[in-house]
Amino acid sequence: MSASSSTIISIREARQKRLKKKANLAGIVTEFSFPRKSAGTDYVSILKIVDESEMHEELSVHMFSDRIEDLPLVQSYKDFIILYHVMIKEYENRPCAICNKQYSSYALFDVNSNTPNYTPYQASRGFVLLEQDTGYVPRMWQVSRYHDMGAGNSEYIVSMKNLAANQHFDLICKVLHVQEASRNRWMFFVWDGNDAPPLSLDTKYKDSEIPLGIEPVPLARHIICQFPCVGTVLRVTVDQGLKDIGLHFKGIGKWVKFRNIRCEEHSGLWHGLFLPSSRIRFLSENDDSVLQCKRTIDERETMEEGFLPTWSTPLPNLTGGYCW
Repeated sequence: MSASSSTIISIREARQKRLKKKANLAGIVTEFSFPRKSAGTDYVSILKIVDESEMHEELSVHMFSDRIEDLPLVQSYKDFIILYHVMIKEYENRPCAICNKQYSSYALFDVNSNTPNYTPYQASRGFVLLEQDTGYVPRMWQVSRYHDMGAGNSEYIVSMKNLAANQHFDLICKVLHVQEASRNRWMFFVWDGNDAPPLSLDTKYKDSEIPLGIEPVPLARHIICQFPCVGTVLRVTVDQGLKDIGLHFKGIGKWVKFRNIRCEEHSGLWHGLFLPSSRIRFLSENDDSVLQCKRTIDERETMEEGFLPTWSTPLPNLTGGYCW
């Protein structure tokens, strides 16, 4: 099928020629936000996509719906999306696409199958893949498989050893576990192999009252035993009224980039906050930033101090312990 016979246009053409007009697009999802309440009555999530015409210049797609469960939840690295009847507008002096509940539709496709899969794993109500656009499924499948989406450059990337309270930052980390902390409030347990800086404990606590975690219900023993025994496991709370978000999130065990999160001190422990403006970016196991984390972990395992926190003073005859 030739591109000219399809209703889908390139991201570059949408930027240059379709401002204030509707367009059909297809793109690889590079990062996404969790669904949240918008400033109005709808719910909103934001994706960033690229295609062959714009592999390094991401287009923001603002997705709106009156039902939170109708918004997209990206499952894995380099999944792609087809969008119908999105409005190309200018937002903060940059073109973006608006997916409106009244006239737009979308479908998300898995790139991890051995052959192109024409059945989307998630689609909005009313989505129908047009016959003249079916060629875009194998086309995007090929583009996704043979183009790596890196973590991207950011002056805000920090490791856990450099955490600071009340500062916004990006974090490259592995998602170890997700658990519901309270009603519609989820907690991510993430790790990058480094030790977070030590914090002072409030003197109001007695030894028997010192908190070992900020989660309301302690983690099950079998979950804790699966955590790495070197480096800090950071709790990151997602508190945006997201029903069952932890049940639908497919990133457990994967490396991700958390964009624009913040940390606070909580009872002598670090507490990460996933904000309405925060984003998630799935990463490849072979991404340079992920490989650097893995090298740091390998180097630590060969150190004489063993599993002790890097900021601690080694004690005689003490060679290991949990540092999360």
